[in-house]
Amino acid sequence: MEKSIKHRNSNIELLRIIAILMVLISHFCVHGGIQLINTNNISINMFLVQILQLGAISNHIFIIITGYFLINSKPKYSKIIKLILELFVYSVVIALFVSVFDRDQIGVKSIIKTLLPIFWGNWFIIYYVILYFFSPYINYFINKVPKKELKKCILLMIVLFCLIPTFTKNVWKFTEHDIFILDYFIGAYIKLYFKDSNFKSKKWLILFGGLVLVMELIIAFGGILTNNNNLLMNIMYVIGTNYSIFTLILAILMFWTFNNIKIKNNRIINNISASVLGIYIIHENDFIRDWLWKEFWPNTMYINSNFFIIHLILKVILVFSVCLIIDKIMKLLFGNFEERLSEKIYNFIKRIFDKSLLKSL
Repeated sequence: MEKSIKHRNSNIELLRIIAILMVLISHFCVHGGIQLINTNNISINMFLVQILQLGAISNHIFIIITGYFLINSKPKYSKIIKLILELFVYSVVIALFVSVFDRDQIGVKSIIKTLLPIFWGNWFIIYYVILYFFSPYINYFINKVPKKELKKCILLMIVLFCLIPTFTKNVWKFTEHDIFILDYFIGAYIKLYFKDSNFKSKKWLILFGGLVLVMELIIAFGGILTNNNNLLMNIMYVIGTNYSIFTLILAILMFWTFNNIKIKNNRIINNISASVLGIYIIHENDFIRDWLWKEFWPNTMYINSNFFIIHLILKVILVFSVCLIIDKIMKLLFGNFEERLSEKIYNFIKRIFDKSLLKSL
């Protein structure tokens, strides 16, 4: 395990850390009980709440990274079993901890969800697990189809999954899993065909990011001048949803920029990045989420304060740091157990599948 951490690409690991921080900032804004902006509560703080919903960009980034690294690799199903085990362990430990302080939260329904988090747990991880299982077949298609046809396929998905829904507010109701497949294709395409690209992504990231900010300001001023709440609410749709074309482009530009940055293998960055998943699982747990953003040092307390942005920064750093420490402790306590058990479960399933199922077909 130490070896794998040591030899990770620190530039991409740094991007993972930034991406989880963007998720925390977004969840601060989304889950904190702060109402949507309207003509009665217009302020700089309320505008910041709308434009800092950055989690969708992170969602794209995480799956683009997956497609980039997995396209030429054979999937390790023991790894995904370990992920499911980690999700289960966290779910049970958190539920037991909560039951000590508030037994009223623990009911039959919550117990079932706790014991089977892969079915009713975190949506991102569930979709990720499904995508991972299908990755060999997706890889087969990507590697077999000609470059020109693959490009057409990706462009078509971008138009259908992102471009049209951006301007129709997701009228076609595509799911996050559709978007994940698109992200996977994009990451794989970059790995296969843009290894030596001289595309100046940093410059375009700054320019496009500035353009998006200007667009959001125009929408805000338009809503204020026309006293139009519907127009004001569109601020968050610019980059606050997974299907936004602007969100996708920003994610691609961020990935491309960090992929081209040369960072010497940094053990600190790699070790912190190894806990990104744990940070995500902890703070998004059903027992934790509402308490974290609404009750503990409430986000709404500072929404009309000049110290709102300071409160946001400090709380995000605090949540990140505490979850990081908890994850490191959990890895010390359960890491080796999860590793060994996942291998045994995988080998057991593989034997049954190879000997029984395939022979009966």
